[in-house]
Amino acid sequence: MLNAFQNYLERLMDAGLIQGLAYDIAAHQPPAVVWRLLLAAGTKHPTTVGHAIRSLAWDHSIVTESDTTSLAGGFLQAIYPTLVEAERGRVEQAIMEIPARVPENVPVASRFRDRLIGCLDPTLLVTPAAIAHRVALETSGGPPPNLPDPKIEVSHREFSQDDFHRERGVPLADPNTNES
Repeated sequence: MLNAFQNYLERLMDAGLIQGLAYDIAAHQPPAVVWRLLLAAGTKHPTTVGHAIRSLAWDHSIVTESDTTSLAGGFLQAIYPTLVEAERGRVEQAIMEIPARVPENVPVASRFRDRLIGCLDPTLLVTPAAIAHRVALETSGGPPPNLPDPKIEVSHREFSQDDFHRERGVPLADPNTNES
């Protein structure tokens, strides 16, 4: 069902309809999987879906929650060049404020800030704080990479009696171990 909704969203061209859907979604406080779907669609289609949901690029919860922060970095890479200067400033300010908005300035907050600033095109930065911080990051080796979320994969195969014995170290080639 979520895949069908994402496909539907990606085909939409009406920014008003996309924004209305995003507003309705936000009003119902959905689980992170729904926000991930929106970010993925916005990343694939930055000039339509991405533009309609661009306010997610400066939403503190979206850019810092563990379930959405990596996707938010990809979304920022895709949408940031399409934003007007004032919106780029909002994005930069939201990112630069991450450590201050976290209780007791948790060290991971600075890593989130640095990684997300690294997702922005440095030639398009507009705020003095973001420009200075990006220069400092480049001087010290560059921003951390925006790594994708780890994936958990599950597979299955037929498991025979011989497989069971092999896993326990039974030498199946030995004629003394086979009962016939």
